[in-house]
Amino acid sequence: MSGSHRKATGSAGGYLQDAFGAYETGVKKLGRFEVEIAEYYRLVRNSFAHDGSTVAAKANIPRLRKLLEDQNDKSYARLSAPHEVGSVDFDDFILFSRVSKRLASNFCLEWRPTDERIAEMLKEQSESLTLGIDFSRLGRIMQNESQLRRILSNGLRTLYSLQHDEAEPIVDTLVAGLLV
Repeated sequence: MSGSHRKATGSAGGYLQDAFGAYETGVKKLGRFEVEIAEYYRLVRNSFAHDGSTVAAKANIPRLRKLLEDQNDKSYARLSAPHEVGSVDFDDFILFSRVSKRLASNFCLEWRPTDERIAEMLKEQSESLTLGIDFSRLGRIMQNESQLRRILSNGLRTLYSLQHDEAEPIVDTLVAGLLV
């Protein structure tokens, strides 16, 4: 995919334009390799799901393979993909799975709220009693900082799937606000 990308329903160009304001901005943030390989396999899927779709057949497979080689990533080293639309095999499935995971991870990193925003969201949820930790019901726990920190950390890890080291700066912010 190169050149001009018009906003089209279901295309990588349309999704990236919606998410990042421009296709090229999204490609820079998420990775050209990931975007182009995922888009190729989306087109392959369409060729199987929709009779007569031939867009994937026009893909430049040697260029996609060059993108793969340029990754210099040993997790891709033994794959013989991508293949032409009529010859896809298990290696294509593996490549698409790995690229999808990487693309999703890159997207999550780009769109993750700041620590401050996560702390605000937890406070807002507490105030509206919709989800999370009801700060007004912490009572005596507020007097025990280590217990308070543990409850807040566990809540953040449960609600937002944060790792312990990701939750700690947010806990610091929350504890500073709650104990004042």
